[in-house]
Amino acid sequence: MHLAAPSGVWKVGVVVDADRMFDEPANAFLKTLEEPPPGCLLLLLTSNADILLPTIRSRCVEIVLQSSGENQFLEEQESAAFAAILAHSAAKPSAHSALLLKAAFESLLNRRKEGINAANKDSLKQEADAYKQATEGDWLDEREKYYEAMAASEYLAVRSALVDWLISWLGDAVRQKAGSTALSLSQHGEDTRKLAEAEDMTGLLARIETLQELRDLLNTNVPENLALEVSFLKAFGSSGAG
Repeated sequence: MHLAAPSGVWKVGVVVDADRMFDEPANAFLKTLEEPPPGCLLLLLTSNADILLPTIRSRCVEIVLQSSGENQFLEEQESAAFAAILAHSAAKPSAHSALLLKAAFESLLNRRKEGINAANKDSLKQEADAYKQATEGDWLDEREKYYEAMAASEYLAVRSALVDWLISWLGDAVRQKAGSTALSLSQHGEDTRKLAEAEDMTGLLARIETLQELRDLLNTNVPENLALEVSFLKAFGSSGAG
């Protein structure tokens, strides 16, 4: 970044997988972020921004890049099973159906969490087997901390994505209520159409607002189970989500 560039030409530096920096080099990198060379643009790429040091994140402008394709977060069988429970809970609101939906939500989360933990443990083992003879003693401790943080961050991302999936499903009902044919989850269009026909716009929007509040609530220190129970009962436990 300190090499000279022709007049009027920007220099661009790209750090791929920026979350993989250890604390020591990350702290050293702060100096560059605080006083970047003139005419430079630094791009830090990561799929786990939460792992970056807060001091680094505070000096960056965060730009979220998302796929333009249809939501493929859930596998086909998972999507069908979960959507069936969701459709029933939304069409026949009750405390029982709301808690049934919560249980399905938590079951999906737990399966994802198990997969995330297993994948990160396997990655750590592969690194340890490959590099343990060529690194200092504290290297493994650093990598263990890294993969623990990675697993926690990936779990939070999955949880957020699943809440967003619920919001998208209800959002399709709102779109259909308004006469739109553009859907985020077109494979579930028949179920969302039935909900749109059965419920007024105020009730649909109230459900979405509750789930948006849940998304914010999960970013606080409120226990996850309590946040889910309160929000699901409010959104799906009574008619109109009032």
